[in-house]
Amino acid sequence: MQINTIAKLARKLYVKMQIEEVLPLEKYEIFVKPDFDSASWRFYNGKHQIVIGSHIFDKMVIEGSNKDKALYVRSFLYHELAHSIWTDKDLNAIHEKLKALKISFSMFNLFEDARIEEKMRYHINKKFNWLKYETIGVAQNPIDIFYYLIQAEHNEKIISSIGINIGPGIEHHFDTVKLFYKKAIKCETQEEMIGLLKKWYDRFPNTPKYEEENILKSFIYSSESKYLDEKSFNELIEGLDNLLVGGVKDSGSQKGDKAETKTLGIKLRKAPNRDSLLAPQALSVAFETKTRDVLLKKMQKIFLSPTRVNATRIPSKRINIKNLVAKNPKIFKRKENLGFVKKSITIVLDLSGSMYLTMENMRLILDVLEKMVLKNLLDVTLILSGVSNSCQLYEKYTLPLKEGILERIVPDFEAEGLHNAMSSNLNVLKSSDYVWIFTDGMICEGPIDKKFYHNHHIKTHAFYIGDDDYKKELEISFDYVICERNVINLTNKIFTLVK
Repeated sequence: MQINTIAKLARKLYVKMQIEEVLPLEKYEIFVKPDFDSASWRFYNGKHQIVIGSHIFDKMVIEGSNKDKALYVRSFLYHELAHSIWTDKDLNAIHEKLKALKISFSMFNLFEDARIEEKMRYHINKKFNWLKYETIGVAQNPIDIFYYLIQAEHNEKIISSIGINIGPGIEHHFDTVKLFYKKAIKCETQEEMIGLLKKWYDRFPNTPKYEEENILKSFIYSSESKYLDEKSFNELIEGLDNLLVGGVKDSGSQKGDKAETKTLGIKLRKAPNRDSLLAPQALSVAFETKTRDVLLKKMQKIFLSPTRVNATRIPSKRINIKNLVAKNPKIFKRKENLGFVKKSITIVLDLSGSMYLTMENMRLILDVLEKMVLKNLLDVTLILSGVSNSCQLYEKYTLPLKEGILERIVPDFEAEGLHNAMSSNLNVLKSSDYVWIFTDGMICEGPIDKKFYHNHHIKTHAFYIGDDDYKKELEISFDYVICERNVINLTNKIFTLVK
């Protein structure tokens, strides 16, 4: 299977798990490593980094079809993604604790593999099916037995047959190891796991010897232990592209009338005249109409009551105390209605998979803005943006949207494609009073060149809901970045801008 195919499968699985809200709302990088026959994970500099080898198929004991190979890739990715969800991020700190107790990190990781695979099976309701593609050898020591129990995944028929594959002299260890396995998959914390490992070493004091034997016979398990130090993992991913970026390396240039975009096999084009960025079926709009109505009343009040207070000699209900003390003749306050000026807004909506967690809030804001458009208080253009199969796409709509469109805006694309969507609609952006980017802050396609847009007299606002961890990074690409913890606060900031 080619590297590009593995990358496509990995992107698809990542987006699917984001949509199903299995993964944490954190940054991810995934790499495909040529001539590497395993997979590994670490959390480094605020990002989950996963690497999978193009030669993992060397382990397959069957001549698998492309479908078999795709499922095999999926199992490796499920395993490493499970580490990103449930394994403690600071592996080095765990390593130091283990060293003090004379427990090897590879043994910890073997037990942790059992635990996180059990949790992933429960959450996705799928098995890894390791033994469909890999074979069980003859267990020569208790570590082998534990590893084979992981591979068996609660299949009692397989587990009962493992006894046949146990080498002479260690058959009596089977029930004890099975009990350790059952306890390992029930551990909830790393501390519990370390306590269980202490008991393992008490029961099997020859564990260091068993591990040496397994290294000599190239017994493969615990990939994370091989790349625990920073240098080793850095060397593992050196020169590799983060496949979640979709290949975009640079998103702008100051030269000429059109920004330059350096790409790796990515075509820039407008989506065909079909609903290519819309889901084929409507998804129910999850926001509460009560919240929408509260926000709508706020916005209407702002737009329908544009007033200012002027000092005057003519009596009114309120006295200007400052002028009265200063003996200014204009001692009264009077409200004056101002002439209403309708604003035009262009919204570029990020439809990458990670947006799924905040999309209901984005739909809510769009629904409020749509109601204001219907009242002729705003003009709003909506540009949907995403990357599919390494192709950057956009679609443009004018609010109000046709019935059913809002419900079909579903973020399930592999990257954002924001620069393509913006640079392809320069005239729309230039004619707008505001250019707003609705995102979640997790931009993976690289910085956008603000100066290119400044040359076209375009200033941008980026809005997102969440922590402010991404704010500084977004400020590289956008002029103003507004982050709030919830949709009410974010919408209030939006109201302030258009007031």
